Amino acid sequence: MDDAELAALQAALVLALARAGSPEEALALLAEAPLPAALRQWIAASDPRAIETAIELVGRWTEPLDAIPPA
Repeated sequence: MDDAELAALQAALVLALARAGSPEEALALLAEAPLPAALRQWIAASDPRAIETAIELVGRWTEPLDAIPPA
């Protein structure tokens, strides 16, 4: 994974986790993200409990969604 792919993954993850109300919603948003197929497969294989925890962490540790600049 090069730096551009890593940056795209990080941006997509934070945005999806900030917008999602459930692990299923986060996974659906990430499935639509312009990421390489291998990364989408990795995301799809994620444990929903880990996604739920990530949603909680993003909600507590990031700026409000309206403060996040568009990608």
